[in-house]
Amino acid sequence: MLKSPITIPEDLQELQETSEEELKELMKELEKFFEPISMAIDMLLNPKKTIQVDDQTDQNASQKAPSKGADPKKPDPKAKAPAPAKGKPAAKG
Repeated sequence: MLKSPITIPEDLQELQETSEEELKELMKELEKFFEPISMAIDMLLNPKKTIQVDDQTDQNASQKAPSKGADPKKPDPKAKAPAPAKGKPAAKG
């Protein structure tokens, strides 16, 4: 049996609303089905870095800002000497 096209505005509105509801339900089902895959991909693309608050405060305490009188061009006398390059003997002195 051949159906005639819907031309009444109320019927068109009702058809649109039911279609949207069905699509929303299908989208929820698809999201639920693919959730494990989405989470695995998300973990690969956006790895979470764990930062502990205690470690952060220790780093901030050890990295003090230079005083206003310090010249940033001069080397810090407390800084360690750089390690010798690989393959070259350490300088004697």
